[in-house]
Order: sequence, then C-alpha cells, then structure tokens
Amino acid sequence: MQLIRSMHRWSGAVLALLLALIALTGTISAFRGDIIRLTVPAARGVAADPARFGAALDALAAQGLAAKSAKLAPYDLAVHRVWLGDGSSAFVDTQGQIVQRWHGARFEDFVLQLHHKLLLGDTGETVVGVIGLAATGMLISGLLLFWPARRGISLSLWPQSFARPALIKSHRNLGLLLVLPLALQFLTGATLVFEKPLRAALTSTPKPAQIAMTAPVDWTVTLAAVQARFPDARLREVNAPKPGGSASVRIQQPGDLNPEGATKVIVADGQIVGVIESRGPGAGWFDSALGIHMLGYTGAPARFLLGALGVLLALMVLLGGLSWLRGQRARTA
Repeated sequence: MQLIRSMHRWSGAVLALLLALIALTGTISAFRGDIIRLTVPAARGVAADPARFGAALDALAAQGLAAKSAKLAPYDLAVHRVWLGDGSSAFVDTQGQIVQRWHGARFEDFVLQLHHKLLLGDTGETVVGVIGLAATGMLISGLLLFWPARRGISLSLWPQSFARPALIKSHRNLGLLLVLPLALQFLTGATLVFEKPLRAALTSTPKPAQIAMTAPVDWTVTLAAVQARFPDARLREVNAPKPGGSASVRIQQPGDLNPEGATKVIVADGQIVGVIESRGPGAGWFDSALGIHMLGYTGAPARFLLGALGVLLALMVLLGGLSWLRGQRARTA
C-alpha cells in the first residue's frame, strides 16, 4: 500500500497542471457551438436544412471558391464550416454565401487544439494519450487507497479548511463521485489518440477502389444520392476528391454514437461507388469513442454535464496537488 500511495502521490504531482489544463479546455470546448453562435450572427436560429446542403456548396463553387472539405451544419448551426483551397476557412450560409472568413484558428479551434494536442502537434497528442492512460491508473490506485478506509466516507466535496487532511478528504470524495465518468473520459480520450494503430491491429476496413472524377463535383446530386441510399442518416461531412480519386461523404446512421459519423460513403460523378465501415473486434468501441467522450453532444444538458465534469476534474486535481505541496512543506519543516 505504501508503494501504491507513493505512485499515486507522485504521478499526481507530475500530471496535476497538465490534467487541470486538459480538463478546463475540455470544458470550454464542450460549448464551442455556443461560442460560434455568440460570435457569428448568421449561425443562430434553426439548423440548416439538409435538403439545402448540396445547393449551398454548389453556390459556393460557382463563385470560384470550391470547398476542399466541409462540416455540414455542425453543432446544429445554421451555417456550414468550410475549408477552402487557399488555406482559409469560412462559415457559409444555406445560400452559399460566406458570412465569415479567416486564416489560422478561431478561439474555439485554439482551445480544442490545446485540449487535444497541447499545441505541440503529433507529439502533444501522444502526450495527452499517455496522460489519459496514466490518469486511469491514478483512478485505480486511488480506489485501492480508499478501500481500507471506506467506512469513513463522507459526502463533503468542498474542503472545510485548507489544512492537508481536509484537502485530501475533498480530493478523495470528488474522486469517488467522478470515478466512472472520468474512467470513460480517460479511456475514450486515449482511444482517440491511439486509434490508428489500434484499429490496424484489431479491425479491418475494406477500401473500395478510387474512381477518377470526370467532372467537378455536383454536390446537390451527390448528397441527394447519398441521402436516397441512407434515408435515415444525417449528412455530417464532405471531402472533395484528390487528383485521380473520388469524393467522400461522412454520415451518421441511426444508433451511431459518433457525432461526426462513423460511415464514409465514396462517390464519383453523383454515384455511390463504395461504403467504408470498420469491422472486427472493438470496431464498435472505436466508432463510438468520440460520442462517448463527448457524452453524445446532443442538446444543452449533455454540454452542461460535460462542462461540469471538466470543472470538477480540475478542482479534484488542484486539491490533490495542493495537499501534496502542503505535505512537502511539512516534511521539509
């Protein structure tokens, strides 16, 4: 138990600030749709009509601004998020008119990158994944440390003082309250980071042959064909074809927890030429990991729960870190 206590204490001390940063940026990211509504007036109101998705993209292309890729009415906004060929991004309304255009990252993009990658690219993403696994280990070690004293549990979450025993008590109680949702958050977050190698090892994803496009993409016809093939699916994302390849449409089918859609439909000249879905052990977990991590991201209750979870995690980590600092001072004295 002494070894477990030392591992829990020192791993927490090392990871405290990074975990708090990841938790708080995750809280802000839970409301990125609301941030867009607040800062982009055209994004407010009723969500964009799926029947108008293709027409909006075609109208944009008619202006010489064809999209490389686009998220269709993300977060139930009244606009689409579009990435253009010159490296800029834009919000486009249902008429295909640009309502805001920018280079670089908006505030909510910056916060999300800080949450996902600590602004360190692929290296930062790997670090975040390792932190998720380490934090899962800390939850387990915390439960092991709690079990011998389980009869002394109380429901007090806020410390009655800043004395070390009171800090440890609140840290422990918060951990017990949040252990299951935090375990899901840490494991799904790590899954998203290490998804590619894990998918390659555990699942198979058949790749249909790419068919070269003979004409520019007619998104009205293309999206209509996809919707006719999958009438109950929600259109989530489109990607323009690369040279010699086909375009693709990502859809979210009924029962699919992934808010960005787990099914990719390959299209060429308005015709569906293939459907990509992962198969094999663990495929459902990989496809659902983002949805679980975001609590489905359906409606305000999920966003507020996700935001509250981030704040409480940050509080739990900071209380534990503060108790460690007080313990170090006492030992030094």
